[in-house]
Amino acid sequence: MMRSQEIQSFSDRPNICIFGDKNFPDRSSGKPIQERREALRKLELLLLQIQPRKVYIIPERGFNLTALSLLNYLNIPYVLVNPHEGYFDNLQEKEKLKMSLSLENSDTVITVGKPPKSITEEYELQNEVYDFMLSYTDFVISMYGKNSQTKEDFLKDKVNKHDQSAVFINYSLVYE
Repeated sequence: MMRSQEIQSFSDRPNICIFGDKNFPDRSSGKPIQERREALRKLELLLLQIQPRKVYIIPERGFNLTALSLLNYLNIPYVLVNPHEGYFDNLQEKEKLKMSLSLENSDTVITVGKPPKSITEEYELQNEVYDFMLSYTDFVISMYGKNSQTKEDFLKDKVNKHDQSAVFINYSLVYE
């Protein structure tokens, strides 16, 4: 993790974006709940240190929906980035409730593109969404588990192309 001096050097109250694993643990006991608790604790400490002005986040299943509850708890304003109309149609009931609360508490909701008609268009839209978020922020936080290496490599390439500062935290390493 970055040292306190490095984080403070970005800017006063930077805009940040958070990317998270869609397979974030959601069990009530054992190792998964310990990973979950530790990941949220690390994010909370990082957010308290950075004190972001605003957070850009895609409110998708997994870590991101869970992180929105933490942002509300810490009174950190956030922008929900919707990749395209209909993107959230397949959420489960529990996730729809979290999404509804997140919509009520968000500063803004931004829809980036149109629904993709092919896998190629979906990949292009993902590029567009990441580029959009990185162009409006000063700092990136990525929380991921053991099964999301491809997505993390994609994000690291994007962060490097945008010359961004970032913290990548693998929450699955905490209890191995």
